Amino acid sequence: AGFITLAATLSVVPAVPVAGMALILGIDRFMSECRALTNLIGNACATIVVARWDKALDKDVLDKALRKSKTN
Repeated sequence: AGFITLAATLSVVPAVPVAGMALILGIDRFMSECRALTNLIGNACATIVVARWDKALDKDVLDKALRKSKTN
């Protein structure tokens, strides 16, 4: 979806040749995976921040879960 939007936007700009789109398509999959990882990390951090803000964060449970994930 991101590449389609980018291609539609860049097709209006005459300075970008169509061959350049193929180059962008080649790296778009890698960039999409990077965006997904960034979103995952951001959502995890935001969840912890909001839970702490609402005083609903149980630090013992969080520490136990993080230690468990390190051993697996």
